[in-house]
Amino acid sequence: MSRVRDRTEDFKEAVRVAALSHGYTEAQLAALMSSFIIRKPSPKSPFTNAAIKTLESIRELERFIVKHRRDYVDLHRITEQERDNIEHEIGVFVKACKEQIDILKNRIQEEEKNGSGKTWLGTRDGSSRLDLIAHQHGVVWLFSLPLLL
Repeated sequence: MSRVRDRTEDFKEAVRVAALSHGYTEAQLAALMSSFIIRKPSPKSPFTNAAIKTLESIRELERFIVKHRRDYVDLHRITEQERDNIEHEIGVFVKACKEQIDILKNRIQEEEKNGSGKTWLGTRDGSSRLDLIAHQHGVVWLFSLPLLL
């Protein structure tokens, strides 16, 4: 049986020696060595950033509804004017969320037309692109569900 030897420390030592020979300072060397432990997150796609923004808006709408639900339901807690104000604010929230969902839909359609955008797991075949587009459509559908209820 062969024995397995962990060569991680040898690798780190080789990196340290090479970095020092290239003139790295101790601070730069520490940053380099820490990058082996803590990986930087990969950049998010524009679709992902827009989806996160949309999700935050929907959550804000849900918090607003929960906050004002008791007052709105009980006829004696607030006046009709206050009830109308709540309805107006919820309408504005819903309209903003629907606009953000429309932006997401437009981004998906642009990626479909241009053939641009990332593929699933970086593969080059067309089926992975179709899977990613189907996933994005599913995300948009899930975001639109709370607005329908």
